[in-house]
Amino acid sequence: MTLEGWIVVGILFTCLTLLISTKIAAELILLGGLTILIIVGIVPTDEALRGFSNEGLLTVAALYVVAAGLKETGAIQFVVQKVMGNAKTVRASQFRIMTPVMIMSAFFNNTPIVASFIPALEKWSRRTQIPVSKVLIPLSYAAILGGTCTLIGTSTNLIQNTREYTIELIVEEGSSLVKKTIEDAGLRNLPSLFLAEVIRDNRSIPAVAPHERLKANDRLIFTGVVESIIDIQQIEGLKLATNQVFKLDSPRKERVLVEAVVSPGNPIVGKTIKQGGFRERYNAVVLAVSRSGERLSKKAGDVTLNSGDTLLLEAHPKFFMQFKYSREFYLISPVDDSTPTTYEGAKTAFFILIGMVLLVGFGVLSMLQASFLAAGLTLILKCTKYSSALESVDWSGIFFCRRVIFFS
Repeated sequence: MTLEGWIVVGILFTCLTLLISTKIAAELILLGGLTILIIVGIVPTDEALRGFSNEGLLTVAALYVVAAGLKETGAIQFVVQKVMGNAKTVRASQFRIMTPVMIMSAFFNNTPIVASFIPALEKWSRRTQIPVSKVLIPLSYAAILGGTCTLIGTSTNLIQNTREYTIELIVEEGSSLVKKTIEDAGLRNLPSLFLAEVIRDNRSIPAVAPHERLKANDRLIFTGVVESIIDIQQIEGLKLATNQVFKLDSPRKERVLVEAVVSPGNPIVGKTIKQGGFRERYNAVVLAVSRSGERLSKKAGDVTLNSGDTLLLEAHPKFFMQFKYSREFYLISPVDDSTPTTYEGAKTAFFILIGMVLLVGFGVLSMLQASFLAAGLTLILKCTKYSSALESVDWSGIFFCRRVIFFS
């Protein structure tokens, strides 16, 4: 073997050792190995960059955009909600998720499928208290198995003090929750979230029984931590009781949730949220109030603000930058992954996905062509924003795939 051959073997062995024994990101290790090969002149620069033009790699990148549209429109959450239903055992939940994922992965790349389902399954897991690890591993295996069933799919692997609020939600007319029992609707035994009462026809039903059937316009009072508050809002068929969220000057899908602690210098202290004109003043809506563990039974707008109250707000992302140094709040903290799910465009996102599969299945377009067409339509039809599309692409995963392609 030549000297260059021994150098390549040494670099590969070093990279493998670092991947196994350290926590350094895989893409950084492989990038380092490639850099050395370029510096010593074993690999020409044009060859080193050739992998970025790989059709499979570009297809994966485009599919991430399609997946972003499915996620942002609520299509994935809808699918998980319908597919998983009220599965109460690990075995039942594994069977329910593996079947559709196996079918989907037979027609397009596994990575965007897995990446799309993970957040929705994590939220479903928190609601059902079934460990998410029990469904994520079968999810991965089902995606791999499905990908090997056809020439379209691939078998790419994906490498990879508490404040409580009270919030009021309404059962929408015509929703699938109407006539379901509390238990069948998945609203009982929610982790870190408690259904305190149901208000129906101006009468209160406390200590709601699991067999109580929901009716349209029922007002459900939940108490729980912020993560669970986010999850419950994403159940289709439930809407916020306050109509103030529809009066903000930005689309809901562009907003985020923010926690803000009221300071003594806030001019609304001592007034109710409605009297103080909170929405007009801050261009934000108070969804819930947390006060030293005390349960506040009043509607958010009727709560008299005290210094030290923690507010859960729905606002434009600019709210954080605008008021983070304001004397009116002690602290402002954005809530991660909290953009409200509106389900607007969910059908469009589904039709784009189905159209892509059909075009590839009947040989009209190649997988690369169809995925780029689907990604373009996802952006044009506003299933996702351009900025969100860029953020949705797992660049480290793409970079890792490129390195694997090169070294193989």
